[in-house]
Amino acid sequence: MITSLVACVVLGLVAAAQSPIRTSPLDSLLGAFAKSESLSVQLAATLHAGSNADDHLDVRLSLKRSRFGRFEVVGGSGPLSLPTVVADGSRRWIYNTRKKTYISTPFEAGMKPFPPGLPRGLSIVLQAYLDAPAIVAGTCDAPWKASLESAKQSTADVDGEPCDVVAFNLAGEAITVSLAKETGLPRRVVEELMNGLIRITWDFKQVDLEAKLDDEFFRFRPPADAKDGTKGDATESPGAGSLSLGDVAPDITGTSAISGKELKLSDYRGKVVLLDFWFEKCGACRSEGSRVSDMNDELRSQGFVVLGVNPGIDSESAVEAYWKSTRYSFDTITTRPDDPITNRFGVGEFPTNFLIGRDGKILWRGVGFDEDALKSALRRAGLDLK
Repeated sequence: MITSLVACVVLGLVAAAQSPIRTSPLDSLLGAFAKSESLSVQLAATLHAGSNADDHLDVRLSLKRSRFGRFEVVGGSGPLSLPTVVADGSRRWIYNTRKKTYISTPFEAGMKPFPPGLPRGLSIVLQAYLDAPAIVAGTCDAPWKASLESAKQSTADVDGEPCDVVAFNLAGEAITVSLAKETGLPRRVVEELMNGLIRITWDFKQVDLEAKLDDEFFRFRPPADAKDGTKGDATESPGAGSLSLGDVAPDITGTSAISGKELKLSDYRGKVVLLDFWFEKCGACRSEGSRVSDMNDELRSQGFVVLGVNPGIDSESAVEAYWKSTRYSFDTITTRPDDPITNRFGVGEFPTNFLIGRDGKILWRGVGFDEDALKSALRRAGLDLK
């Protein structure tokens, strides 16, 4: 499970007997996290992607040990966007602030009280907070060594504050976590993808381990003009749409970024297909791309294929140029801007994924990149994962 793996990465950095890392900063971080019952953080995110102008987001995040959470974007510039996520321990709401629609689902095992598909670096820190008591108690037993390729420690100043910097690779992504020397708390998380072509930086502007947050703070109260898309139609739903599990997926036609020729979803009938709806300026889509590319490599021999779908948000030439720079192992198509493909599939949030069975029927769908849920769906589809 990726949740346990993420927690164990931090445990491994602390506990590995032969690790070159001094453990005191991480011990301090986990010790402080373990004693805290609620956390409030002000975050400033920056996405740097090649020669494009940087995107910025200001985020307010609150967590409670019992899987309560509230994640809200409160400012920023550029097209980068993340949904509001609220979880009260029994339900989770995902609100698309641009579409003004939300979905509500039971809060089940494996869910996170923050947006699915967050970059791994930030997810590691947040998951470490949620699991800190178990980590400190030494009850984590996931095989983290298989994913922790290397780890080293250095020092650097973050906005003038001396920090210990922990650097490691996880699933091919370079992650650095800067911890304040004085408090041991996180100050900055940086994740680099595709050999540095994409860099996501999360600056922790304020960390409060004693935040007074009552349960009512974690109740979602939709704005007056918001619409409930949980059972709504495909036009309004941020992820549910009118398609149901078991329905035959509508065919999709677009231009291949690899060959430049017409490509259809129906060309893959007989295979298990992961449809990945994305666009270039979507930071979460970029983070997801490298992960599903790895899945495509691992499972292609079992009749699995990933197919990206850019619903005409970017031009064909822009998609082709971007795809060449990424060197992903799967293809993507660009549909016509006037093709209502997102309406037919009920896509209002990016990335959105659909797992299509060999018979063309929808087996699973997910808003954001929830790796645990996707892997579970792949196993149900009869694929053998490592």
